Amino acid sequence: DKDRFEFTDDLLEAEWIGANPDAVLIASEMDPYTHTYEMGRYRNVTTKEGVHSYKKVTYVNLYPHIDVEYTLHPESGIKYSLIVHPGADLTQAKLRYSKKPHLQPDGTLKTATRFGDVIDHAPISFLQDSKSGIDSRYQVNGNEISFSVGSYDPAQTLVIDPWTNLPNDVNTNWDCAWECETD
Repeated sequence: DKDRFEFTDDLLEAEWIGANPDAVLIASEMDPYTHTYEMGRYRNVTTKEGVHSYKKVTYVNLYPHIDVEYTLHPESGIKYSLIVHPGADLTQAKLRYSKKPHLQPDGTLKTATRFGDVIDHAPISFLQDSKSGIDSRYQVNGNEISFSVGSYDPAQTLVIDPWTNLPNDVNTNWDCAWECETD
């Protein structure tokens, strides 16, 4: 009658403030494997099997003339890029975290969770065509994160390219099974 496991959870939510609810979502580079996911909490869990995943997901016009592209970082974590097309107002692009991020002297953000810090590495920004570097940094106001960039030719497309590590990206000492399936 008694539960065999004690569950501990924590959640860091991120929301693009004022984003276009009609942004177009494009998934590309489908992974050849399928995955099984369990959703819910404790005894109210729903299982979804045979779920395809993609290596890249792009929100087109998340803000006017700004796309956001998500990929997996080649080392670990989640990489996202803001693609700022000519005519965009970068001040519109803001993230709201459900917990307070802390700006570090090296330009990274650290957000504490029960399982360790979520690390948002300092953004690297460049012009899309020439790959010329542009100075950029996070700006933090309470739980809101925005982006500040140096001067550049606004007739060119700018890419702001941060990446995020979650606590489980770096922890390799998990004494448990993640997924078991039989055929």
